[in-house]
Amino acid sequence: MTITEAILVLSSFIISIFNAAIGPTGGLSLVILASLVPPAAVVPLHGAVESASSIFRVTANRQYIDWRIALVFGAGAVVGGLAGASISLQLPGDILQIVIGGLILFSVWGPKPRAGNSSSWRGAALGAVSSFVAMLGGSIGALIMVFIGSKMDDRRGLIGTQSACVAFVHMFKLIAFGILGFAFAPYMHLIVMMIAATFFGGLLGRHVLDRVPEEMFRRIFKILVTLLALRMLALGFGFL
Repeated sequence: MTITEAILVLSSFIISIFNAAIGPTGGLSLVILASLVPPAAVVPLHGAVESASSIFRVTANRQYIDWRIALVFGAGAVVGGLAGASISLQLPGDILQIVIGGLILFSVWGPKPRAGNSSSWRGAALGAVSSFVAMLGGSIGALIMVFIGSKMDDRRGLIGTQSACVAFVHMFKLIAFGILGFAFAPYMHLIVMMIAATFFGGLLGRHVLDRVPEEMFRRIFKILVTLLALRMLALGFGFL
């Protein structure tokens, strides 16, 4: 195992703990991958590892998942994934960071929708947009979680349902990049090691989740997502 591979495996373990305990880390794994692997491999590798990580969280929280939300989201994700694959990585990354960061900040601090306003078409639309953005290298976990958070009170259901939605997005991403001809074979050993790290990190994070009070969970989540959204904006405007 090289030093680069060791860093990626260790970071996968640590990030998975946070993912399982307090929700998505706003593309932190994308940032780390982008600094250590060739640019063309960043999004496909992220999709492979995050697919497994999301499935682990789905399995751990399966009894709390709202499958109606997840399946409607998944149906929209198919459409968005196909559209994103057709243009791949042609959009400027700085514009993408600004759009996503702004949407996340508005979702966290803007007016919250009433529970009765959640409709199937909104979930499908979010699935399409999220999958499209993910195909272009965007981070969409926090945006999905804020949308679902307006409809669910229990953190286990929140994380489980969000994980199911994210799993759909990343699985469609893998299929799309496979069709586009990306060669996963040279990275397969690294993918396997990172997936194993996410599994054990997810187990540890699941125990942490059970011990975190609901109010503290919500506060940590809001602060973390806000900081990550501000970082996205700073990157997009060239301040970092």
